[in-house]
Amino acid sequence: NCADACCEQCSMTADESFYCECLAVVSADERPTACMTVLLGVMKVAQKAIHGAHWRASGESSYGDHTLLQRLYELYSDEIDDVGEKAIYLGEESVCSVMLVTCIEMLLAGRAQGILTDMSTCIFYESVVVDTLDRVWDTLVDNEMFTEGIGNMLAQFRDTHEKSLYLLKRRTSIPR
Repeated sequence: NCADACCEQCSMTADESFYCECLAVVSADERPTACMTVLLGVMKVAQKAIHGAHWRASGESSYGDHTLLQRLYELYSDEIDDVGEKAIYLGEESVCSVMLVTCIEMLLAGRAQGILTDMSTCIFYESVVVDTLDRVWDTLVDNEMFTEGIGNMLAQFRDTHEKSLYLLKRRTSIPR
């Protein structure tokens, strides 16, 4: 198992282990472009989780929560499409594999078990998206597959999700 081997070799954190585990699911031959399939899977599950929280918004602040969460989950549709198209451009056909993307979704959903509130769940997923964007950037740079267009896309997505994370944390009064 890649995650176990990585953790033993370089004392990876749980987030790093998760990323490594996802890469192992997507790419037995360790293709650098597999990071794009990991990103796609992470974004799809984050969108689903945030959309679910949007549906369940209730209580005194339900209108504001409902509106904020709708704004957040709607961001993902175009981003997911862009990631898929850039991945295909790089030759990463696995983004089209429902099975692989579903495996990534299941791995990530398993890590969210036990989070008690919808807002905390949204913060968790947004944090994973930001972290994964950083790892994809590094992977593509390290493997000389980075282009200006991909850099612009990843930077824009990172900025957007960092702002989303800020808004969610402000809503729940969780310190940065």
